[in-house]
Amino acid sequence: MKAEQAVVKITQYVMQQLVSGTPHDDIKKTIVDQLKFCDARTLYSIIKAIEFVVSNVHKGVPYQVVRAHLMQRDFSMEWIAALMGEALIYARTPYGACPLCESKDVHYMEKMANPVVPPAMRWMRCSACDHVFTDGYHSPELQDLFFKFDGTSVRYTINQEFIQFMEKVRPMSGRRVERVMQYVDRGTWLDVGFGAGSLLLTAQEYGYTPVGIDLNPNLLRRIQGFDVEAYCTTLEAFDRPAGSFSVISMTDVIEHLPYPQTCLTAVGRLLERGGALFVVTPNRGSAVWRMNEMNGFNAYYGTQDHYHAFSREGLYALLSRHGLKPVSFAVSERFRMGMEVIAIKE
Repeated sequence: MKAEQAVVKITQYVMQQLVSGTPHDDIKKTIVDQLKFCDARTLYSIIKAIEFVVSNVHKGVPYQVVRAHLMQRDFSMEWIAALMGEALIYARTPYGACPLCESKDVHYMEKMANPVVPPAMRWMRCSACDHVFTDGYHSPELQDLFFKFDGTSVRYTINQEFIQFMEKVRPMSGRRVERVMQYVDRGTWLDVGFGAGSLLLTAQEYGYTPVGIDLNPNLLRRIQGFDVEAYCTTLEAFDRPAGSFSVISMTDVIEHLPYPQTCLTAVGRLLERGGALFVVTPNRGSAVWRMNEMNGFNAYYGTQDHYHAFSREGLYALLSRHGLKPVSFAVSERFRMGMEVIAIKE
């Protein structure tokens, strides 16, 4: 069997087994046992390519960066990269229209297409509302695959390295909480996609009652150990009475949602009147973002699980349509080219 055919067969098998939850070592063993017809060098290259692509692409490393490393390593890795991209295409659901205003007057932004596997990550612009978005979103199976290989269960283990990270970001989280306190200084704080938990645990220090939700089950047990209610669910499915929360925060979340409107509708239901929504997301209207576009490269356009690129004006309009009045804007200290917005429920 030719090396190219071996790569096709292996890639299909690997994608199926990863989604099924098969341990990585078991996948490698099966490949070795079944593909004895490959010469040793090709087999080694294929296995290393699988390890490299899975550990990088599915952590959200920009595809351009992965591609650069692949080209420095071995010819067969280019095939793996392309075929993994084809698997991403298969697992994506096309929008067919602007996900915000539903206009069908949209067009591809060809200069921002992924250079390795263009159809897997192609960006579009809506002529009606100027929103920028990918032409599709991931299936639940592929989203599960991201969680299996994003490294959070290891990266957020409570060891000395993690403690140092939490201590480093604590002052920044404190400044965020203090900005919110100018509008809502007490009550129950819900953090959507709490991740490492820095913002939520810092809000707890300031006297808020913390509640967190995250789709990654690896993160729940750790934060629950700090007297925090935590659940593995989406905001839309979160079963709480209307007006249960004084503050809802979404840091590095809204750009990951296929349809942000459904989440913001849930925010409007769960947030008390006069309550605050705190949102952090990349700002495509920033000068640095535009400089990157002028230079022909923007890392965010290669991030595999971002579906939207908001401008300040676009985000404000979206929030306002859901009864959330923007009252504060700041440049993000943590996220590249990011913005931080506070909006009050009217």
